Amino acid sequence: MLKRNVEEQLEAWYQNPDKKALCIYGARQIGKTTSVREFARIHYENFVELNFLNDRTVHSIFSTAMNAKQIIEQIEVYAGRSLSGSRTLLLLDEIQECPQARTAVKFLVEDGRLDIIETGSLLGVKISEVRSIPVGFEQSVSMYPLDLEEFLWGVGIPQNTI
Repeated sequence: MLKRNVEEQLEAWYQNPDKKALCIYGARQIGKTTSVREFARIHYENFVELNFLNDRTVHSIFSTAMNAKQIIEQIEVYAGRSLSGSRTLLLLDEIQECPQARTAVKFLVEDGRLDIIETGSLLGVKISEVRSIPVGFEQSVSMYPLDLEEFLWGVGIPQNTI
């Protein structure tokens, strides 16, 4: 796995006992989802990924559910497993495609059963479609394409040389 600068921000977010949802935004195809998947593999017992761009069926979870309990129940049905009793990370990938999901983040954070990371490529473009942005319930992080330091790590240059 390629080391990325966003890993430090993910780790700091994870260690925060009063964590909010983490929204990682940046250009398409720069490694947002891959970084979150690897982070989840290391830190969580359960990981559920809802991709709003690739799987339009997940939109219905957020268009029909009225509260966090119903949303989590529907996610459990979608995932085919219970999410209670263990540390679970929910990835809401390409969240700009489902404005109702972005609105629901507040209720999921208040519920506290799941840790939530959102990723989005066009959040600034589609922001007007979101009824209610989860202000106070979301921390934002920008991710950028591979920089020189990350490239040098990737080709094996020692940190002391960098």
